[in-house]
Amino acid sequence: LSRDHTFAQELADADLLEPNATGSVASLTAGVLTSCMTLGETDPAPQVHQGHARALADDLYLVSTDGVHGVLTPEQMRLGLGEAVALDAVGKTWWQQIMHAGAPDNFSFILCRVDAV
Repeated sequence: LSRDHTFAQELADADLLEPNATGSVASLTAGVLTSCMTLGETDPAPQVHQGHARALADDLYLVSTDGVHGVLTPEQMRLGLGEAVALDAVGKTWWQQIMHAGAPDNFSFILCRVDAV
């Protein structure tokens, strides 16, 4: 539903940088944000990103900062996301794993499961 909002991703989207590239250009641009979530008066003209997707019962949506998906592996993030698992338990586990990794960046995430359509 979304993509990474960094200068490196914009270069990759324009075929000017290989996806998942390493090297000086990639490392210099990887952390440069081109868009972010804001609240209040911090951004008088925010850029709205929107799209449409069909939600189904039991779909799971995640909004996260790179302090989450840059620290946890995809396997760690998938672990425990079964239908019967309470999302607050998943959140607590992720928080513990990120803190155990030294929390190298600030981190935020929102997990949302569709109960019914």
